[in-house]
Amino acid sequence: MDNSTQTKKPISEAHKAAQKRYIQKIKDNEEHKEYKRQNSKRYYEANREKVIERVKNHQNYLKSMYELHRLDELKNQGSIA
Repeated sequence: MDNSTQTKKPISEAHKAAQKRYIQKIKDNEEHKEYKRQNSKRYYEANREKVIERVKNHQNYLKSMYELHRLDELKNQGSIA
């Protein structure tokens, strides 16, 4: 069956509430937090160059978005044409 023709079944309100309770339970679980920290640390150590490159790319993206926002503000103020 083609995935593009399948539609997702709507999630019931009870299912959404159960998802929220599960997420909150995980957020409050210190063992789960420590497991995620260790997992992140292992991934970083194994893929250090990729992680650093991704962070640099994201920082450059944020910088360019900030510059575009400033240019738009200056344009709206009439400082530049």
